[in-house]
Amino acid sequence: MSEKVPDLNEKKKVALDLQKAREERRSDKSRQEFEFLNIDSGKEPTEAEHLSAALISAELRLSEIFGVENLSNFEKIELRNFLKKFHSRNRRENELVKKREISRFDLISPDMEAVLEWLDKVCGIRVWDIPIEDVITDEADGKEYKFHLRFRGGDRSERDEKLREIESLGHKWRSDSRVPEDFIEYIRRKRDDAHHLQMD
Repeated sequence: MSEKVPDLNEKKKVALDLQKAREERRSDKSRQEFEFLNIDSGKEPTEAEHLSAALISAELRLSEIFGVENLSNFEKIELRNFLKKFHSRNRRENELVKKREISRFDLISPDMEAVLEWLDKVCGIRVWDIPIEDVITDEADGKEYKFHLRFRGGDRSERDEKLREIESLGHKWRSDSRVPEDFIEYIRRKRDDAHHLQMD
């Protein structure tokens, strides 16, 4: 008996189910907060709404990238303060982008900047100390190449050389970068230490 090949509608259903599962990872509150930023809504978000959405985005980045969840009130206040600082600067930078004085690609999002500042000031972790595992996969033959990098700075020449090599063969590649689990555990210990200091 031959195996049934899924038709296009079944493939679409599987893709939609996967997308729905990803969306369900976000809380209902975060979806509602991001809803007002939808271009199709026709509603211009207020400053407070922008800040609220940026806070949720920053919390999601902390969780998904660095494994930081369940922020204490102190941690949340600090994150919000950093967001306010970078959010107002970002508005000024956006004006420069509109005037074509700087490129959008030269900017880092305020929520990511706030996350990095939070890691530095609350946990004592500087951005150039954050390790990254970058796995490059040659999509033609499935070979994987692992590189140990830094979040910012550091030597990326070996990685870049491998990308040029893959591209010279006419192959496509994909990259999967993540903070290593042992560093996520290190962040957790730093937060625990900071909480104990606050209690004393």
